[in-house]
Amino acid sequence: MSRSGLATAAEAIAAVWSTPAAIVAPGLPTREAPTGDNADGADRVRRLSQHMGEDAMRCVSAAVTGEREQLLDASVAVLRSLLSIWAATGVEPAEIWAELHKRERLGSLLMQLDQAHSAIRRRSLKPWQLDSTKLP
Repeated sequence: MSRSGLATAAEAIAAVWSTPAAIVAPGLPTREAPTGDNADGADRVRRLSQHMGEDAMRCVSAAVTGEREQLLDASVAVLRSLLSIWAATGVEPAEIWAELHKRERLGSLLMQLDQAHSAIRRRSLKPWQLDSTKLP
């Protein structure tokens, strides 16, 4: 995902996150961190997770069969479920975006290091030298 794509997604999630829960998704849990080892909180997270899994399966099924309208509907349900899980567990969207940004930077760095290593290795081989010691 491009940097601008991440920014656009972050803005969209922030907009939904700041909208009152009663407007976006009536009946969903509030955006409060869980209190202690509350059995109701754990049960709610379990139910939300199960619901998200079902939504994700519908999303994948619609993608495989090429049913665009069902894919859109299931995608919205997956994102709504994910936001609900974040809210129920006290995870802020900013934490998610920070982790995504960190992984994107790390992936870019590893790719650059690999390319530099490959270029050095290619230059050091003579035309008659083999790249491997394994015999055919």
